[in-house]
Amino acid sequence: MTAPLATLLTRAGLMTTGQARDVETHQAAEASTFAHGVVALGLMDEVGLVAFLQNKLKIPAVRANLFLRVVPETSAAIPAPLAVERRVLPVAIDHVGNLTLAMADPTDDAAVHAVTAHWGGYVIRAAAPVDELDAALIDRFGPLPIPATRPEAVPYRGSEQPQTSDRPATPSARGPRPASRTHAARWAPPLRKPQRAAIPLSNEAADACVEGLKAATDRDTLIARLLDFVGAGFSQTILFVHSHEELRGIDARGANIDPQAVRQVRLDSMAPSLFRTAIDRMMPLFGPMPRAQEVDKAFSEALGGIHGNVLVLPIVVEHRVPLVCFAHGTRFSVRNDTLVRLADELSEHLLRLFQESRR
Repeated sequence: MTAPLATLLTRAGLMTTGQARDVETHQAAEASTFAHGVVALGLMDEVGLVAFLQNKLKIPAVRANLFLRVVPETSAAIPAPLAVERRVLPVAIDHVGNLTLAMADPTDDAAVHAVTAHWGGYVIRAAAPVDELDAALIDRFGPLPIPATRPEAVPYRGSEQPQTSDRPATPSARGPRPASRTHAARWAPPLRKPQRAAIPLSNEAADACVEGLKAATDRDTLIARLLDFVGAGFSQTILFVHSHEELRGIDARGANIDPQAVRQVRLDSMAPSLFRTAIDRMMPLFGPMPRAQEVDKAFSEALGGIHGNVLVLPIVVEHRVPLVCFAHGTRFSVRNDTLVRLADELSEHLLRLFQESRR
């Protein structure tokens, strides 16, 4: 079953049918929405996609500053599992009970029907940038779940049954149908295959990184594996050592960034900043770069100005944060659960090396 958003984008000339199939494959593999796949594969940025949906569907758009103002009572209007699975978040309830719903994919009728069935009132669709919406969901409900299974071919997610023409062909007395008569062939082989590099920051890329961590025999190799993973998805990546109330740059990846200059960077880790918040929470932070605090402002200026979302990934080892990874400039989908899994793996192997050195 072709996603409604795929139809809108192909009819508008913003996507080919082949690209739509690639997005559907990514959507199935990542258990996300079609909109997430569009952004993850670099076919449109999230701002452009929101503008397109707002104009085409004549619906409101939601920005990150609105997410910050949503009160807990509003976000709790629907169960957390429903919000996370459908990538939606209630952001407003008016005086007559109409619920405004921030959606990664406002064309997802199944998601609206599921929310309406629970809420019992009218639901107003609003287009939201996929990364900002995911960040808001993570902030309220914790890490987004990794799919329990990684099916090779799942072209449809939702409570409705797909049409027969979209189901994989099954043997019959007449033999299998020719490939030209069925859509099943487009779902095989799966996204991860030897001749195709994994999408940066995806679970497949994380799997490869984890294997590299397991094989590492020293700290420098572990750090290089982390930087290679994050650096593949961001334009600039910097790794800091956190010690004696200071963040000290030790290595970097990306264009127009000098590792030698990075080693001269020193940041006060005790002063209020985005880095301090990530260290205190011991969880990844992904969102717009704040500039209200002196540390954040000075750091942004040192890099020539930072635009768009940034990532701050603390590495926790025995209730301490010895390493912090900073990155900015990405067109790929950034999943909190993938980052947490990778950080946990790195923590485990850092601890392993430390224990081996003491024997």
